[in-house]
Amino acid sequence: MIIGQQDGYKAIETRIYQYNMNRAKQLLRKAGYEKGFSFNMSVPTANNTHLAAQAVVASWAQLGIKANLTTYTDLGQLTKDILAKKYAVSVFNYGSLPTIIQSASFLNGGATQFNAFNVIDDQVNASLAAGAAASSDKAKNEAYYQAWHRAQVDLAWFTSIYLRDQVTIYNQKKITGVFVNTKNPAVDLAWTVASV
Repeated sequence: MIIGQQDGYKAIETRIYQYNMNRAKQLLRKAGYEKGFSFNMSVPTANNTHLAAQAVVASWAQLGIKANLTTYTDLGQLTKDILAKKYAVSVFNYGSLPTIIQSASFLNGGATQFNAFNVIDDQVNASLAAGAAASSDKAKNEAYYQAWHRAQVDLAWFTSIYLRDQVTIYNQKKITGVFVNTKNPAVDLAWTVASV
């Protein structure tokens, strides 16, 4: 889901993923997975993302879905393993960047840890191009909404499970080696304490 005040946001999206275990069981039965299935899944410990993933895994277990969860403390190793396609599902945290920047990570920017299999869709790409070229805010918003709706609802490439505010502030003169961009929006710091 796109966060409020971002290009492409529509409040209706918050109602699409309502919690309904009976409906989930019906959909699994209809898809031929009445007895469930299993897959490998990764999650970082950064920002306690693993706690949210554990809650989702427990919920899935009630449906007969078994997620073999691997937890990582090293984001660099996690990214390497995701890009090596070791996991069918990966949970991650992601900052609230402008929709056109997020799109490069999730929808059409080539293989990244957020789209390791480099899945693309012509309708998604056409909507993103229309949003980037739009001359009015209304047209831009509608085009980005169409792109994200197609990716999340129609194609079920990914979904949001929670939203929280987080601000990262650092002094570049005192902390070096910090690299934050659209492919690495979460700061992964390791440090040693100097003796005083």
